[in-house]
Formats: sequence, C-alpha cells, structure tokens
Amino acid sequence: FDGWNYRCDTVLLASKFGTIASESVFLKTAEESFTSYYQPLIPWVNRLRKEIFPGGKWWEATKQNPELYRSMKKILRKARKDPRVADM
Repeated sequence: FDGWNYRCDTVLLASKFGTIASESVFLKTAEESFTSYYQPLIPWVNRLRKEIFPGGKWWEATKQNPELYRSMKKILRKARKDPRVADM
C-alpha cells in the first residue's frame, strides 16, 4: 500500500476502485491484508463497502442517498455487538 503515496490520482483511483467494486476481490484483498487481530472486522467492512458502493458502482451525484450516513452508523452499531469484534 506504500505505492499509493506515489501514484497519480487517476491511477490510484482505478486501482482502488477495482478492489472496492468486486466483492470477491475485496474479500481476497482484505483476508490477505488485514492482520489476524482485525480479521473479525472484514464482514463489517464489507457491509459498509456494499452500502457505500451499491452494486459495486459509484453513487451518482444526482442520486445521492440522504440515508447513507444513518445506514453506515447502523452497520457500525451492529458490529459493536458482534462478540468477535467486541473482544478486540
């Protein structure tokens, strides 16, 4: 991930979006990149990813979701109740 500090914005955007858009790529990357301590967060981060990028696509400026912040907080509240996360 250190290379992210040196790439131009468009290259960085394309590489990150490729990871975020595909659930299978995201999960593989997360499993390889999250330390064992943070592994229990993967399903919750994936739920956030799905909420922020529905259907693996960007939110369009004209179709923003005014409930996004509220739904993200709901996911985070549920994550706090997960025993695997609460024990962290």
